Amino acid sequence: MTILAEQFVHVIGVDTHKLTLSAAVLNASGGLREVCEVGASAAGHRQLMTLASRYAGPVLWAVEGTGSYGASLTEHLLAAGQTVTEVDRPKRGARKRGKSDQIDAIRAGRDGLAMSHLNPPRRRREREQLRVLLTTRAELVKTRTSLSNHLQQLVVTSSERLRGHLLETRGQAHSSERLSHKCLSLRVGHQLTTEEQTRVRTMREVAQLIEELTTRTDAYQTQIKALVEQLAPGMLGQPGLGPLTAAQVLLSWSHAGRLTNEAAFAALVQRHGPPVLGICRRLLRCEHDAEDVCQATFLVLARKAAIIPWQESVDRWLCVVARRLSREINQGFVDRELDVLVEGTVRARDGRTPVPRAARGG
Repeated sequence: MTILAEQFVHVIGVDTHKLTLSAAVLNASGGLREVCEVGASAAGHRQLMTLASRYAGPVLWAVEGTGSYGASLTEHLLAAGQTVTEVDRPKRGARKRGKSDQIDAIRAGRDGLAMSHLNPPRRRREREQLRVLLTTRAELVKTRTSLSNHLQQLVVTSSERLRGHLLETRGQAHSSERLSHKCLSLRVGHQLTTEEQTRVRTMREVAQLIEELTTRTDAYQTQIKALVEQLAPGMLGQPGLGPLTAAQVLLSWSHAGRLTNEAAFAALVQRHGPPVLGICRRLLRCEHDAEDVCQATFLVLARKAAIIPWQESVDRWLCVVARRLSREINQGFVDRELDVLVEGTVRARDGRTPVPRAARGG
């Protein structure tokens, strides 16, 4: 298997921060040539370009955080025609000797050399607009949920007179929405005690905030839908693919190889995991098998992300894979390691005829 070290003469690893950029120049063998630290500014970007110009041959830039602190540098490098690959930041456990920007820059460079293929930085412009809208809407939804829970608590701990007027007597859907509407219609009457008057005013203000957040989240969703239709015409026509899911898919699959980013894959698992696990549980009687098949389904997704076209509904694709793998288990084939299972093979690892579970006492 070829690695990037065979294609480049030098690599520049960059550890990015809010105010500074630490860079380390290494040769193709990973040997250190020099290190430097510059400001995270246009002048600092020019200094790094001057640094790179002193080295002959193809130069690879291995940059941490191309979508955060390294976004501006990455944009500058790409505009200058440089080759950039994104590397992950080290986990805290990997820093056995403490935090050092220069050490992290060297590690970034060596990680870049060891890659089998380029990990292109996430695309910006329209996709960056989409990411900003999607993440901001998610934060607003979290805030609205927190306020809804607080409003419910204000009602539950109120006097019997207010609680009886506001609480639902029967379990109905969307009770939080109706509770908010009821609180908006409250009036501060003279017959209420001072404590009740304060509580009513507070509940009404909280309900107003909830309504404002609902209006804003709806507006963000409208913008998200418009951007999705602009980036991928016809995508929203696929069964089971709404604007929010479609937006997450576009961000995760911004280009081939993008799903190797753990955060992007985690976002897809978080959104699609519960329904996939539900299918596995319905088709399999064993909870352990259901969890294994659910995990295998997403391993298939990770392995085949580069060849799965967006035109195929991700929801539908995952459900098809989950059902197929569940049927294999139900047909009595031996449990296999996940790397065998995700390839869809129905043969035992040794190539012999599948063995029924009954034959092994399962």
